[in-house]
Amino acid sequence: MTYAADTFAGQGGDNGPYAVLMPEVELLRKVAKLSNPRPMQLYDTCRRAERRTHKRVSIGECPDSDPLIEDFLEQLQEAALDVAGANDDVGETVALRAQMKMRQEPSDASALLTVAADEIAELSEGDLAEELPEDARIATDENQPEEARRTALYKVASRTLRVHRGARQALSEVHDVSKDVAGLSKNAGIIVSSSVAIQAAVNYLLSLL
Repeated sequence: MTYAADTFAGQGGDNGPYAVLMPEVELLRKVAKLSNPRPMQLYDTCRRAERRTHKRVSIGECPDSDPLIEDFLEQLQEAALDVAGANDDVGETVALRAQMKMRQEPSDASALLTVAADEIAELSEGDLAEELPEDARIATDENQPEEARRTALYKVASRTLRVHRGARQALSEVHDVSKDVAGLSKNAGIIVSSSVAIQAAVNYLLSLL
């Protein structure tokens, strides 16, 4: 979270080109300074700042495809996933929220997950290639137990988002990527980052989390 808040350091603050995002930066800093912030509070703050930034971009308050803004959004996403992954209560809450939202979506929306999972699996190896398609099918199968679907949905979300982010990092020659994307070649990274199906799944998952 603090890394994200420092993204625009040296860019002029309230008088710089990213002044419109200072409320989001201050939101992060305020929570980061708390002596004992709750993990759920950390997660929600990152997601709130991310959603607000996406909104500003969508209405033209921020430039689209700006490298620093993309870094800011990626760091917020990674921080939120790290918090959820490190705290079982947060992970379960996030998965439950996602499951409830998915029930309200048309069935073809959840089908995006299986298509994207299959594409990623074809470009991967090991546990990711074996588990991701199966988890996607469990998550979208109404005949599966609710708890199993919820667990599978969270695994699909966290892995798909990390793979997509890691593929983009690989293309930028950033080598500190997670184990879920370590097996992707640069060519595979190009395919992942440019896949319409995977991008659609990423957008869908972000709307759920």
